[in-house]
This record gives sequence, structure tokens and C-alpha cells, in this order.
Amino acid sequence: MSSFMRAQSVTNIKRKSGNNNNLKGDINNRMKENENSLSSIKVLLKTLKIEDEDIKEIINIILSKIPEEQEEKENKVIILEENQSKKNEEFIVRLIQDEKNYVQNLSLIVDEYLMPLNTGQIKVKQQIIFAIFSNINILHSVHTDLLNQLEKQVKTGKKTIAETFSDIVCFIL
Repeated sequence: MSSFMRAQSVTNIKRKSGNNNNLKGDINNRMKENENSLSSIKVLLKTLKIEDEDIKEIINIILSKIPEEQEEKENKVIILEENQSKKNEEFIVRLIQDEKNYVQNLSLIVDEYLMPLNTGQIKVKQQIIFAIFSNINILHSVHTDLLNQLEKQVKTGKKTIAETFSDIVCFIL
């Protein structure tokens, strides 16, 4: 998985997390709308000259319906958050596995190709070796460090994946 694709996946997770926040905001807005509606109903009932006792009974009937709707909406938010959490975990597992594969492939290139070329076992001009493998050691080092930090982050949970990538990007730049 390329660095660009990883960054896109992190962005998608943030975007989906923002969608959950929007859903929570929608629920809060609807609760406020319900409160405003109740006030309007009270005014309407008073203008119709309905007795206070009857108004209270009507309001109680209305209120008894609202918590069911609210609880249902809150349950949907919880389910969405659980689904997002599972997707995040799957993403992290996949990210670490991809990073392990990439580091193993880089190690193979360094050990099986670059080392024999540098030790003179295979005769090739240094310019050609440099042209082909100029950044391989840096790539290997950076991705090994990234893999170690990702695995550490999963074990400790002290940093987010985004913070881990941010640290690596600062190192590269």
C-alpha cells in the first residue's frame, strides 16, 4: 500500500468520524426542535381553552413517545460508532501487515541484491548501483521505524495512527 493510499485511508477515517459527530449534532438539534414543538403545543392548547389538567395529560402522552425515538436514535449512533471502531481496527491490522510485507521486501532487496553488488561479488559500476538503489537504505530505515512505531502504538495506545504518521513525515522532510 503506497504512502498516498495510506494517507487517503487515514483521511477517510477522519471523514467518517466527522459524520458520526454530524449525526450527534442532528440528534441534539432534533431534541431542541421537540422542546420547541412542545412549547408550541402548549400555546395552541391554551388558545383552544383546554384545561390545564388536560394539557398536562396530552403533554405527558407526547413526552412518553419522545424518549423511545431518542433512545432509538442514540442506539443507531452507538451502532455506527461500533462499526466505525471495527473498521478502524481492520484498517490498522491491514496497515501493519502491509508495512511488514513492504519492510520484508525492502530487506530482501538490500540483502540479496545491494549487498552482493556493494561487496563486489557482482561487477557493476558504482554509478549504476547508485542510480538503481540510491534511496533504498533510507526507505528501509524509515519504513522499519514506521512499522515499529505502529506496532508500539497498537500495544500502548498512547498515540493515534495519525500522530505516528505525522512523526514519520516530520522525519522525512
